[in-house]
Amino acid sequence: MKHLISFLFVCLAGANAVAQNNVSFKINPKTVTKGQSFEIEVLATGLTDIITLDFSVRWDSTMLKFEEVSGLNSELSTMIVNSNNALTGSGYVTAGWFSVTPKNLPPNSIIFKLRLKALVTGSTPVAVSASPQNVNVINGSFVSLPYTITSGQITILQTSATSEQDLNPARVFPNPCNDFIQLDVSGQNDEIGDISILDASGRLVRRVIPAKGVNHTSDHTLLLNTSELNPGNYWLKYNTGSKTATVPFVRQ
Repeated sequence: MKHLISFLFVCLAGANAVAQNNVSFKINPKTVTKGQSFEIEVLATGLTDIITLDFSVRWDSTMLKFEEVSGLNSELSTMIVNSNNALTGSGYVTAGWFSVTPKNLPPNSIIFKLRLKALVTGSTPVAVSASPQNVNVINGSFVSLPYTITSGQITILQTSATSEQDLNPARVFPNPCNDFIQLDVSGQNDEIGDISILDASGRLVRRVIPAKGVNHTSDHTLLLNTSELNPGNYWLKYNTGSKTATVPFVRQ
């Protein structure tokens, strides 16, 4: 009987462990230019039956400058994001939330957004961190849940020296992309000429010549195949006559 009870206890403990969510925190990669202000989203998956959520977000303050926090998730409206100068100047913010009523958030929920400014060229990660605020994810059964972290690599490129100030930059979407990306050139007066795809170092990867009925989805939108690109950061460079502009994008 003693052995049977012990066996049942182990089985129940194992079942409870399997039932626990594995929470994942993620920040998507981004390509920007030196001097550019940009937003990143702090995403989380596995936030089911949660009553406590604490963590930090860190970045290299010599490469990125903090500007503001925005877009706080409405389900976590009482969350406190500490973004005073002493913290952000050192390259991090801390976040803390608690509720007596458990909350359920869908996968890839945006917890909040950070607006940063790129100071120098290079590549640097931004990530959820257990320092200085330890990561705590506790559910309604007062169980501390395991977690994983995926950092977002921020690639900062030098501003192009071409005459981009005279050409309204296009919009690319979805960004990050998978097999296809669309180039929206609404507002351009001249016809778009060659389109080049450059890697993060500026090396030419592919050249595309727009063709009516082939990659035009509308008068102002072009569909580009990116399925053969390796995952990473890229530039999409296009021209109208003597004017040139570049738009960063990420291939997942």
